[in-house]
Amino acid sequence: MEKPRSKDNQELLLKVMASHGEGDMLFEREELLSFTGLKPQQLNDAVVLAREAGWVRVEGKANVKPFTFDKASLTEKGRAQAEESALPKPNPFASFLKEQLTPRKIAEKLFWALILPAVTWFAARLGGLKMTDEVVVWGLTFFVICAIGAWLGGVKFNTKGRFLFATSIFLVVLVAAGFLTMKEAASKPVPATQPEMPDIRIVINRLSLGDMGADRVGTSLTFWLRVANRGSQTMLDSWRLAVQIDGQSGAINAPLQKVPSPFRLFIGEDEKQLMTLSADDDLSEKTVKEPLVKGGLIHGLLWFFLPNVDKAVIKARKTHLTVFCEDAYGKRYSAGQLLGALNSTAIVHFPGMKVPVVEPNPEMKTSSRIPKK
Repeated sequence: MEKPRSKDNQELLLKVMASHGEGDMLFEREELLSFTGLKPQQLNDAVVLAREAGWVRVEGKANVKPFTFDKASLTEKGRAQAEESALPKPNPFASFLKEQLTPRKIAEKLFWALILPAVTWFAARLGGLKMTDEVVVWGLTFFVICAIGAWLGGVKFNTKGRFLFATSIFLVVLVAAGFLTMKEAASKPVPATQPEMPDIRIVINRLSLGDMGADRVGTSLTFWLRVANRGSQTMLDSWRLAVQIDGQSGAINAPLQKVPSPFRLFIGEDEKQLMTLSADDDLSEKTVKEPLVKGGLIHGLLWFFLPNVDKAVIKARKTHLTVFCEDAYGKRYSAGQLLGALNSTAIVHFPGMKVPVVEPNPEMKTSSRIPKK
């Protein structure tokens, strides 16, 4: 769609009426259409606006749309406006090269030549832009081109012209500096971001000690663990237990056992109760079946067997227990605690685990062991 040019249409209307008529000569609208070459709506709009400005008088009411007038004539104000519009428009710049140079004028020009680079450099530095030789060359080239153009055009600078000229140079240099800064920033390699890694937190909630019966000499250790992940999702395996007994030189590794179904433990100091647990709560199986997502939390059981060490020895001495595991990236995690702070006889249900079944011990044995299936 063609954009309206109301001002140009008014100037054309005044020019036509001034050149084709004298005094207050009346023009028919058909004549104006022919002389101007405007469309009916454009001509009508131009006449209406010229009338509001006092440049044109109209007579009669038109009976043909879109016209609102029948005839129009030029007023004295309109003729003066037409003559003014016909004059060549003055160049907005002033030439400092054609004027006679005096010491004062030379000093003034040197001031502008020196203050402009200083202000430009200060503004660029303040904005964090790079002022390099390339930018300076761009600015000087633009300055020389403008100066030569002004000299060839016979332009004479006044105060406003100097300001506009200086501002244009200032903006060109700043734009060049900004472009170079962005170009350099874009060319710098983007540092590779480190991938998010798992962040596993393990808490030992409860521990139960027992023996493995007459066929296996050693101590059974059953852990209730809480595992949370604050990083990227992963799986966990390679669970193991290190037992450090006070007075011994090194830690003893207790092999991980698969939780049987059902899994029964004698509990209580006098072992009068029997607790049945579910093999579905085996934590070593839970952590390899499904990934532990970010923000995930699970509870489960781990069952270890410490061979050739009686539970009385573990209880009598200061014993430190540490549970280890590894994620899918090979990162190792651990949770450790002293035995005295863990060995609890309280029956506690943990979220996500099946409720243990507790009943009286039918055998009423005095030795603590894993009951037979």
